[in-house]
Amino acid sequence: MNNMSEFLHEPSEWEKEIINKYPLIYKEPNENLRDWYNEEKYKKLITDPNFCNLRYGFEFHKGWANLVDKFSNIAQSLVLHLRQEVQPNAYIKACIFKEKFGTLCWQGDNNLISPFSELFRAYVAQIEKESQITCEETGARGTLCRPNGTTGGGWVRTLSKEMCIQSGYIPTNENMAKQWGIIPAQPKNSKII
Repeated sequence: MNNMSEFLHEPSEWEKEIINKYPLIYKEPNENLRDWYNEEKYKKLITDPNFCNLRYGFEFHKGWANLVDKFSNIAQSLVLHLRQEVQPNAYIKACIFKEKFGTLCWQGDNNLISPFSELFRAYVAQIEKESQITCEETGARGTLCRPNGTTGGGWVRTLSKEMCIQSGYIPTNENMAKQWGIIPAQPKNSKII
């Protein structure tokens, strides 16, 4: 599923824009893709003009598009700088960019030399941390939330107050739930004594 025409969904305009704006990160073939495809299919994929390293596209909502654009800009700038000044074969290649446990999760490959590899890993951690306070739907300030009426189960997401209420979620932080005026619902399978 590494070809835009083979995505599980047609990529949105914001997805296409980011992929095409940062070709060193998303469009330079990643050798690890050979593990996903046979050699013939791999060669066909990487010569397709719509080729993209991402397994299934961006696996989250548009609210994190600005974070991804910021991340991609830094990653591509770092690669360009290293290629010109220090490491001619430098690369950073995304394979998976998804939501995981309510936060942005980047998975990919790089061959950056030290200290740039450590710097890049720290930057990945920083972007993931920023996603914990950015609504995945709207890009507004948010917090980790869970479905209201559960005792900790369910799909955790980072949502703004508006999206939290609209989606039937509640902040995982009790103080934030009180601040937002969201009353916890009785868990669905519990009995009132």
